[in-house]
Amino acid sequence: MTAAARGEIRVARPSPGLHLALDPRIPDELERFALELEGLPKGARVEWWIDDEPFAESTEEDGRSLWPPSRGRHVAKARVWKSETDHPTWTDPVGFRVK
Repeated sequence: MTAAARGEIRVARPSPGLHLALDPRIPDELERFALELEGLPKGARVEWWIDDEPFAESTEEDGRSLWPPSRGRHVAKARVWKSETDHPTWTDPVGFRVK
């Protein structure tokens, strides 16, 4: 059963334990990694956090936001408002690594 079928919102990208490598052919200032959610209801507002710091807001249908990766261990999570009147909820944090 998918997260959406269970009514839960979770981080789809990065996946837990992901090891991501920077592409040496792309200048660091231009490289991006797509952060995405699963189970996000239509019209939800998303605030992405990386390493306990707010990174970006998204109103994309999948909550997508492009993050400029940096080397090291990181934790991604999102705060989600399902509607304008809803209290925000947090996704579970997802740890990953960039080499």
